[in-house]
This record gives sequence, structure tokens and C-alpha cells, in this order.
Amino acid sequence: MPLPKAKELRKRTDEELAKDIDNYNRELITLPDTKYGRKQSIKKLIARTETIITERRKGKKEKKPVADRVAERAKIYITKAVKTEKPVAKAKKPAKKTVKAQKKAF
Repeated sequence: MPLPKAKELRKRTDEELAKDIDNYNRELITLPDTKYGRKQSIKKLIARTETIITERRKGKKEKKPVADRVAERAKIYITKAVKTEKPVAKAKKPAKKTVKAQKKAF
């Protein structure tokens, strides 16, 4: 059985989430020690659910997509950067002549 994602948990009410946490805690207590992987996933699910409840209490909105956060950081760094003049381009060296071109020149 796949564990619910945070998007799915955010659609539920606070009462449903509290009931879910109680159910997960009961399941966690009743699992034998041999089911270590299942215990770990239930602990993560409890933590995820509690995080969503805490976010609601603090009045936080959903996090912005990563691309938006990176773009905001880039704007900060760009405004802080010191603008410098472009370096002067060096003169190009003449192209090397091939052996045939050298013979024709003489």
C-alpha cells in the first residue's frame, strides 16, 4: 500500500489528519520489530502529517516551486553584483599558412 503524499494530506481537514495520526500511532505500536521498514515509513508519515497541521496553525501557504525560489535568489545576487567593464579583446594572430601557401609565396 503506497503512503499518501503531502498533496493528498493537504486536502484533508484537521480532524481527519488528527484521526490519521492516532491510527498511525496505534499501528506503529502493534507492529513487530521485524517490520523495521514499515515502522520507518509510518514514522515519516506521522511527521509529514504533523508538519501539515503545524503549517496550518502558523498560517503558512504552500511552498513556492523550486524554479521560483531559485529565480528570486538569482535576482538578489544580480542586484548585489558589481558591474565591471568588459575586458578589451586581444588582437588576433594571423592564421598559419599551409606548406603549399608558403611555397607559392616564394
